Amino acid sequence: MNSQAIRDLIKRQPFVPFDMTLSSGEVVHVPHPEFVILSKNGMVVGYPDSDRISIVAYLHIASVQTAYPATSA
Repeated sequence: MNSQAIRDLIKRQPFVPFDMTLSSGEVVHVPHPEFVILSKNGMVVGYPDSDRISIVAYLHIASVQTAYPATSA
């Protein structure tokens, strides 16, 4: 997975929450674009209802699943 593909998912209108499965098998949920900070080689996903954050290298994203299919308007 590359940074542009993730940026496209984050900027999608309307935004569709998605899950990323990492090479370790961990699943990282992205519920809202405002919870994400993107960098050149990875991203940080924060969860405001807890103290948890996920630090993800693009290289380790094995797959991405959206919560539901985007519909064209």
